[in-house]
Amino acid sequence: GLRGHCQGQAKKLPADDTPADELKSLYRKLYTSMLAVNDIITDRVPFADKERVDLVELIAERLEGYYFPPQVEIVQNIHPHDCRIMADRKKTGRIIGNLLDNAHKKLEELKQGRLQIEVYDENNFIVLAIGNTGTIPDEARGLIFQQHTGQMITGNETGGQGLSIVKLFTVMHNGIAEFESSADAN
Repeated sequence: GLRGHCQGQAKKLPADDTPADELKSLYRKLYTSMLAVNDIITDRVPFADKERVDLVELIAERLEGYYFPPQVEIVQNIHPHDCRIMADRKKTGRIIGNLLDNAHKKLEELKQGRLQIEVYDENNFIVLAIGNTGTIPDEARGLIFQQHTGQMITGNETGGQGLSIVKLFTVMHNGIAEFESSADAN
């Protein structure tokens, strides 16, 4: 017969008197892990399964997974009274998550600044704009939204698939992915 043996340290659940922030931290780690698993699955499903999706709800859901340094100001300007679109909920969540990921990395590195999230109507599109304090080296600007598989030109950042996925999933929804940044605007 087959016999398995497992040895190791089991992680114990925190005691009832565990401080609230430790529990909050555990919850956030679990939440982030669940999102990550969901995103991996989402990336492998080639078609979009559309339903009515509320962008404001998705933004709130994704923001839940991040801790920003206290000096970071989070500004949300949401203008349309109705932010529901016909879209694939998971793929739209992935777009928002990837944009927030990039902003989060930069703001954690700077330890200060501003995360700006805007949602507004423009020419029959609902525009979702996520921006943050920070600059991008000139040589990296042209690579935004292109596929990266290894090191980016800057040398110290790894170019992941994040923005390629943003572009792919946006185009899949008949949308447009654009990048705006000026060297002096920070």
